[in-house]
Amino acid sequence: MKINTFLIPIIFGCWLIFHTHISTAQIYYGGEANAIAPGSELVKMAANTGIPEFVKFSPGQEIDRDIFDMWVSRVFKTDKDLSLELIKTEKDRLGFIHYRYRQLYKGLPIEWARYTVHEQEGKVKSVNGVIYNEIKVNTIPVLSEKKTLEYTLTYIGAETYKWQVPSEEAFLKEETGDPKATYY
Repeated sequence: MKINTFLIPIIFGCWLIFHTHISTAQIYYGGEANAIAPGSELVKMAANTGIPEFVKFSPGQEIDRDIFDMWVSRVFKTDKDLSLELIKTEKDRLGFIHYRYRQLYKGLPIEWARYTVHEQEGKVKSVNGVIYNEIKVNTIPVLSEKKTLEYTLTYIGAETYKWQVPSEEAFLKEETGDPKATYY
């Protein structure tokens, strides 16, 4: 049997990525899990954040979903400028309701920072995702809106833009039913 030498680096790369991810995650059970997240029986921590990427609560120790935000803040001591925003709610056939949150820093969304709460019968059974307990970045724009537009228009280099064509602007307003709609 001949092994395709093209596949060997790909297989090795996949193994390396999987192995690296598994080896950087720490899994805690029982008392150790409970010490990290009170009421939990299993906690999986990632190396790059101070908040678990998975928490499974012990039966009878689940928290109410309506205090989840406060629980995260208190238990994981998140920075006061960090918050969670509910972005989606889904119910499945097993009776679970899944609440999907995104994390904000000073009101701005953090790319890929998401946490999902899995609730059944009013109690949070588990949570998973990636959020952070501390972020220190400057949120004040370095470029003004005017300068940003100038750079963008120079980069794109079009001769005419849709917002400069009155018929295009009129079509957009009519199509959306919004007299303030614009391509600009």
